[in-house]
Amino acid sequence: MKALILFLLFSTLSYSQMIPLDKQKHFIAGAIISVPPAFFINGMWEKPKLAFFVGWGVAIGAGITKESMDEDICKCWDNNDLLATTLGGLVGSSLIYVGATQINKRKERRRLRTLENLKP
Repeated sequence: MKALILFLLFSTLSYSQMIPLDKQKHFIAGAIISVPPAFFINGMWEKPKLAFFVGWGVAIGAGITKESMDEDICKCWDNNDLLATTLGGLVGSSLIYVGATQINKRKERRRLRTLENLKP
């Protein structure tokens, strides 16, 4: 336990572990962009896996579009920006996937309980 506390303390104090603000913004943008389409797809068809991949794909598409615009404007394509946006989309879509899976399991348990109560 002491080793874990020392490790966490050291990793938070180390300046080599800092993530640039630009990459943090890309990560947050990817997470925010991926949630609405994933939420919409899951609400329409109740398919969490499809919602996950659609949300993640939208984030990847947004990252590629943004980097393409950067390439046209200033010739400064950055793969790390695209990676940060993609990882943000992965996290945002994963949150919807986990939440939707839990909700669907709960609905199924309620449905089974209702069917059991209807048996003579």
